[in-house]
Order: sequence, then structure tokens, then C-alpha cells
Amino acid sequence: SKTRRIVMLAPPNTGSPLTKLSLGPFARFVPAISQLSEAPDSLPNRLSIPAHVEVGVIAAASDFIVRVANTILPSQRDHCVIPTTHFALPYHTDALNKSLQFLATGRFQLDKVTVLPVAA
Repeated sequence: SKTRRIVMLAPPNTGSPLTKLSLGPFARFVPAISQLSEAPDSLPNRLSIPAHVEVGVIAAASDFIVRVANTILPSQRDHCVIPTTHFALPYHTDALNKSLQFLATGRFQLDKVTVLPVAA
């Protein structure tokens, strides 16, 4: 695979607590929701990413769909939280800029390095 880096936006990497809510008669309209449970055998908990792929995860601070803690992936290279909601995250300027930064460098924010002038 040629994929080296990916950015995940508010992914339910360890499931979503939303699946604990009863959807009643509406459950038939969202059958995939049960696959996103926090159970150890749920789809998100069974997925694996190849070791050579660097993963950056961006979570939304005000997310009632996927809690920040549920976005964490043990193999992630970097993680950050943006002050927005789950649905607004893909359109948030900081999320877009941080995604581009990660794809280019493998980090969401580079450490500030002091560059000393070279003596003449």
C-alpha cells in the first residue's frame, strides 16, 4: 500500500456510547449503529491499521456522538482536540489546517524551534 499517513476525524475507535441509547422504532433506519458499540468484539475494536501507516486523530471537544476518550487509538502518532462539535469538525478551519499539517509532516503541530543566527 502506498498510504503513509491518514487523519481520522472524530472516529469511534473504541466505539460510541450513543449505541447504548434505545432507538425504538427508529432502529431500523440506522442498523449500522449497533456495529459501533463499545463492546470488545464490535467493528471499531476489531479494525486494524497497517503498522507502516501513521495515524493522526482529531477529536471534537463538544461531541455527544463520540467522546474524546473513544477517539484514541493505541497506535496513533498524534492526537488533538478541536473546540467544536462532531458534525462541524470536518468544516472547522483548525481541523482542516491540522489535517494538512499532519499529512505533510506526521504531526499536528511542530514544536517551535529557536533558530540561532549563523556567525559570519
